[in-house]
Amino acid sequence: MKNNQKKEVIMHPMYFQIDRQQDKTINITFEKDNMAKCDFVLVTSKDIHSNHDFEENEIIDRTKSWLKKSYPNGDWRHRVSKNENHIFWKYEKTLFGRSESMASKQAA
Repeated sequence: MKNNQKKEVIMHPMYFQIDRQQDKTINITFEKDNMAKCDFVLVTSKDIHSNHDFEENEIIDRTKSWLKKSYPNGDWRHRVSKNENHIFWKYEKTLFGRSESMASKQAA
């Protein structure tokens, strides 16, 4: 087992905000510590796979831990997109509301 405790995972997360009235993503930024304004955080598959010293599960666990420390009021749910990007939703309610909205648009 590798000793990964002292090494840092290198990522460039993107912070997204959703306009619920128009049901679209707005205000995409790379600004660090933008937790108060964002609805979800995206970490690309490229970021995940470029960290060769870590297993994917460890990166996900460390990201969840960082998110919970940065914004403890969120319930931070993790999903993997069709492009294999990792999306961390601040609130489960927003995640499922967005999923239902997308499903109804695809059915139409």
